[in-house]
Amino acid sequence: MIHPTISDEEIPKVGMLFGTLEEARQFYYNYANKMGFEPHIRNNNFDKNERTPINQSIQCNRDGYQTKKNPATQRSNTVSYVHCKARIYVKLDTELEKWRLLKVELAHTHRCDPSLSWMFKKNRELSMHVKDVIERNDQAGIRSSKTFQALADEDGGRSNLNFLEKDVRNYISGKLRINGDDTDAQEMLDYFTKMKEQNPNFFYDICVYSDNSLKHAFWVDARSRAADEYFGDVVSFDTTYKLNK
Repeated sequence: MIHPTISDEEIPKVGMLFGTLEEARQFYYNYANKMGFEPHIRNNNFDKNERTPINQSIQCNRDGYQTKKNPATQRSNTVSYVHCKARIYVKLDTELEKWRLLKVELAHTHRCDPSLSWMFKKNRELSMHVKDVIERNDQAGIRSSKTFQALADEDGGRSNLNFLEKDVRNYISGKLRINGDDTDAQEMLDYFTKMKEQNPNFFYDICVYSDNSLKHAFWVDARSRAADEYFGDVVSFDTTYKLNK
């Protein structure tokens, strides 16, 4: 484990008091950031009315056990779980109306590196300038990889950026493709209409969300409808590629 320079006041200790749950949580997040690990909320417990939290457990995100996965379906950004026990447990002291640390485990079962803290999801962000560049380049048909490289060159190298190339891709797919630009859906609808005019036996059906963005579509031409009576085959396109890698 790498031991960065952290003052004694920044290290979680049993008995520490905080005015709010958010203050306790932020204190641990700051500590994790300097140590070089990424925490996550493991569980919450609420009062009898299930409205107000009364305790919370925050742990290193590499808790749990490693399990074997199918290599063909394993995601490239999957976290490697090593049953790390680093965590804190904070509970509301009803008499003092403050949040108290009751359990603290600082030891990790893996190496921590503060220099990589910027890569944690909660630390990565796209500035307004970066978003503007991404949007303009996307409208001009420039690939996300080229946009990322241009932004890196502008800041003197990739090491000076506080985001990854996949953040650029995710912004394009999440912000621009799904919520803003409905060109693909409109072009498909125009094509369906044209085919219907040419052949009345062409069938299509489109379902949209409340904001008029495309949910799913089905279409079949006359020849396929006839073939279906004999074979019954269907080709389905999964459009989740617009949401993730």
